[in-house]
Amino acid sequence: MKATSHAWNLVTFMPIPKFDVHPDYQTILQARVWHKCVDIVCASLKITTCTGVYIPNPVGDLRYCFTPLVTYTADLPEQQLIVAVSQSSSPVTLARTQDFGDGVTHPPRDARHTLQQLFKICQEVDPWDVAAFQKKCKEHGLLGVHLPFFRNWMFSDPSIFLIPELLHTCHKFFFDHLFKWCKEVIRSRELDLWYKSMHKRVGVCHFASGVCHVQQMTGREHHNIQHMIVATIVGAAPAGFVRAI
Repeated sequence: MKATSHAWNLVTFMPIPKFDVHPDYQTILQARVWHKCVDIVCASLKITTCTGVYIPNPVGDLRYCFTPLVTYTADLPEQQLIVAVSQSSSPVTLARTQDFGDGVTHPPRDARHTLQQLFKICQEVDPWDVAAFQKKCKEHGLLGVHLPFFRNWMFSDPSIFLIPELLHTCHKFFFDHLFKWCKEVIRSRELDLWYKSMHKRVGVCHFASGVCHVQQMTGREHHNIQHMIVATIVGAAPAGFVRAI
């Protein structure tokens, strides 16, 4: 992750503008600027998606390539910005906050559905009447961006290219939920005792002070706890609970 490792290629600096308007309109205007910038940066990729371009591979052979947006890794707030939905809406399904946990499989929030909703709203309200447009968009769980960058990017669909981000979707999910269940079932003191008594092994973190007192960890430490959690709770927790974990 360090700049000196040269693992990243800088494409653009994204502006973070502050508008001289009521605070209620800052988010919608900043989101519109972000989508416009991505429009500009990705303009050639959108053209190449339709027409293709010859690109040399590492051994020097020319390949006829196309560039649809296949994957975009982002956390939840950025995913909502990308899809142009409000904070109360799922970026990949049509579920809203009040629907979470209802046990119903909601349909995907694909690009066609979002663009159809925006088209209908734009027929009723001028997009530059920000107050009225934002109010109308909120009724549909949208943010208020009338020209999302993916609208003219062929084959690119947010419900497909937005993928789960490993640190938060897997490691943080384990630490914030599953690990708390383990502490409730086995009790923190006993769970710490089991981790302290683990045999040391090269390449695996040994938690000499236990694990329950730690409030913040890196993804690597989450990973090490996950490696050992099932073996740690077997015999100390009900079989059904162990299977669930």
